[in-house]
Parts: sequence; C-alpha cells; structure tokens
Amino acid sequence: MSSVACIEPTPRASARVMAVLTNIAEEIRGTLIRIVAYLCAIGVLALIAADVVSRLQDDVDLSARPELRQAAWRQIERPQPAFAAPTADIAGKTESYEIHRSADGGRKDILQWSAVGTALPVTSIEVYRLGDEVPGFGPASLEIAARTALWNVRDVQTAGVIDTKFGPVSLVAFAASAAGKPLSCTGFVRSFEDPLMQIDGWTCGGDAQPAGRQAVTCLLNRLTLLAAGSDPKLVDLFARAELRRQADCGATTPNDNGWLSTMDEPQLRGAVASN
Repeated sequence: MSSVACIEPTPRASARVMAVLTNIAEEIRGTLIRIVAYLCAIGVLALIAADVVSRLQDDVDLSARPELRQAAWRQIERPQPAFAAPTADIAGKTESYEIHRSADGGRKDILQWSAVGTALPVTSIEVYRLGDEVPGFGPASLEIAARTALWNVRDVQTAGVIDTKFGPVSLVAFAASAAGKPLSCTGFVRSFEDPLMQIDGWTCGGDAQPAGRQAVTCLLNRLTLLAAGSDPKLVDLFARAELRRQADCGATTPNDNGWLSTMDEPQLRGAVASN
C-alpha cells in the first residue's frame, strides 16, 4: 500500500502567493477608485451642462416665460411726458408717448412717430434711465438690434459717430420695410455715466447716410426736458446740452415723405469749413 506524502509549502512560495494576491487586490481597488472618479466627473459635467443650457434659455429663448418679461416692465396707463421733441416737419405721422417702468427701478420714456398702416415706427426716441435690471449698456449695434427685433430689420451695422448737443453719438445703419416699401434707417445711441442713462432711437426715410446723419442730428437737437422730478443730474445734463443747441440745425426741409432730407453731413463743431 503506497502512501502519498503531503508537500508543505515553502516560505518563499507563500510569499509569492501573497504578493500576487496583494497585487490583484490593489488593481481591483485602483480600478474601483477610477470608476468612481469617472462617474463623479460625468455627474459634475452633467450639472454644468444643465446650468449652461438653463442660462442660455434665460438669455436667448425667452418665449417660454412671457409672464416674467411682462412683469419686468410695466407700461404706465396715463403717462405724463417728461421729454418732448417738436417735429412739425414730420407731417402726416401719428405721435405717441409711452412710459415703461421696471420692477428694479428702470424707466423708459419712448417717443414714436408712425405712418398709417406700418408696424415699424419710422422715428423713435427712447430715454432710458437705468435701474438694477441690467448691469450696463451694450454696443450701439446691439442696443438698436434689441429694440427692432420684432420687425423685419436687416443689415444692422455701425455707421460712425456724429457730434450733437449731447456730445458724440454712435450711429447704426439698417434696412427695414414698411407697407411693402423699403426703408433706409439710421439708429443712434448715446450713453451717459452720471446720470446713468441712455438716449437711443432711429429715423427712417433717408435715401443715403448723409441724410440719415442730418436727420438724427436735428432730431436730437429738438429733444428737450419737460420734467425731471427729483433728479438734479438730469436737469444739469439737459441744461448743458441746451448751451450746445443749434438755432437752425442746418438747412433742414421736409421731403416728399415728410422726413428731413439734406445730403450735407452735419458740420462738426470746431471744424473749419472748406471753400
């Protein structure tokens, strides 16, 4: 009868087995740590993407929340005009005056002149006294584009700077249409830091940029302050502007459409006239 001898493992073999088992355990633990780290990173990226998409929807696609936009600005039912811009040469146009107030303290006084059967006001002036609703004003082209976004406005581009009684005013040229008729329009934007406000708007009807530049110059030349409430800085701004007011604003005569039409660019103050 044969006997089978039990082979005792040597200390060296036991050490090798333990080393292998230890390496396997370390590999498994490292793999699990990496998997958990990857899952956490994916979760963080998903949260960031969701936040970015939410902010983009807030800033760009506002159609889902009209009630918030309406609550942000409230139109005053019986506005008491604080500004005026006599425009006797703009014949056959309907004038309107609106005041919009923001829940964050902002106020917009909007003067507009519209032709019968047209959606786009062919002349507009907005005096925007800023509250806490936005951090500040944007470039002139974006300010005009935001105010004409509801109409068929095309080719918005910067068009230089002119000098007015309110100082340098940035111009924006754009094309539009009213009652099936193409219009060449010139927008204008002038921002102030003290008081924190902006005067902007546009006028349409000129056939070329010089006519639009002159129309803007004269339109702003007519803008006057009627009531400032308890805002001495606003009073001072318009008082200083009146010192720069042009008595005649150049040779301005109404054209066939009732708009200012002169092909001469407004003379910059201090410039030497050429013979």
